[in-house]
Amino acid sequence: MHKIFLQKALQNDEIKTTKSINSIFMKKPLLLLSILFILVSCNKSNDIKDFNEKLIEIVKYNSLYSDSLNWLLIEKEIDSISNLKQNVDKYTVSVNYIISKLRVVGDNHTNYSSKEYANKLTQQNCINLQPECKYLGCNIAYIKVPAFASINDSICYDFATKIQLLIKTLDSNSINGWIVDLRDNGGGNMYPMIAGLGPLTGEGVLGYFIIKKGLKRSWSYRNGIATDSLTEILIKKNGRNKSISSYSNIAGMPQVAHPYTIKTKNAKIAVLINNHTASAGEMTCISFIGKPNTKLFGEASGGYTTANTTFMLPDSSCIHLAASFTADRNMNEFHGKIIPDVIINNDFYYDDRCLNEAIKWLKSSK
Repeated sequence: MHKIFLQKALQNDEIKTTKSINSIFMKKPLLLLSILFILVSCNKSNDIKDFNEKLIEIVKYNSLYSDSLNWLLIEKEIDSISNLKQNVDKYTVSVNYIISKLRVVGDNHTNYSSKEYANKLTQQNCINLQPECKYLGCNIAYIKVPAFASINDSICYDFATKIQLLIKTLDSNSINGWIVDLRDNGGGNMYPMIAGLGPLTGEGVLGYFIIKKGLKRSWSYRNGIATDSLTEILIKKNGRNKSISSYSNIAGMPQVAHPYTIKTKNAKIAVLINNHTASAGEMTCISFIGKPNTKLFGEASGGYTTANTTFMLPDSSCIHLAASFTADRNMNEFHGKIIPDVIINNDFYYDDRCLNEAIKWLKSSK
């Protein structure tokens, strides 16, 4: 009896309260808008706080440079900084703040993709350049591999397959000398480039990622596919289509359906680089270093030889975080620019001196 009475009393009070509130809002609609604005602002603040916590967690535990950062200061400042600027994307402000701190301690490679750009990478090649080739005579072939920015499997497959088909076409001329031009290759996704050039790099381990804790994982080319040892484990364990936090470990690693093998396995290879050869372009270059009968020609590379791992953030944007150093197949590490065997500054010449010097070496008996 008392329980029923209490419920009725509460219901009556609730009706009165509701009527009172409605009366207030009818008289003062601006008060309702103010309260709604406060509620939305609180939710947005919580979203930003959650975003910042996730961002800090990713960088703190995966960046090569995390031990050099003042995390107490960053954790204190980041929320206020991301809320300080008006009429801008607070998430972008947070990421730019973290990247600016990384730049100060020597990280020149970590970068960010907005949700829109990250989505583009799954749908197209954002650079939209294609490999080129030509026969130079004297049994020498030339192939140019540009930057490539996509993780769409079919687009990656087409790019890698096209490179192999160009190599196959050139090889009909009984080639015993190859020129691989990586000049102006600013990077992107290294795996389609390496899968395409696999007939020239040869099969097996081509390089290593050296993680800050002293761990290492290799990247390799085998039977038409360029991959790394961690991804091979993940694919075996989870299947190729399983989603993982660092999606670049699965997506964008094409396997050429009918991989080609060059006729002259010990052919000489000249790799051309310049100071615009960077990031994935440098990883592709490293894939040739240590291979017999291979020389590098040109200028020192761009110096982005840390390897980026992609992490998806809560708003579906991505941070491409410098998470490891790199080493060639013989475990020689790189902590900056790649220095070619034959240094040539092409700016001083009217002709393509770099290409000409490479041809001269390929024709020689040395």
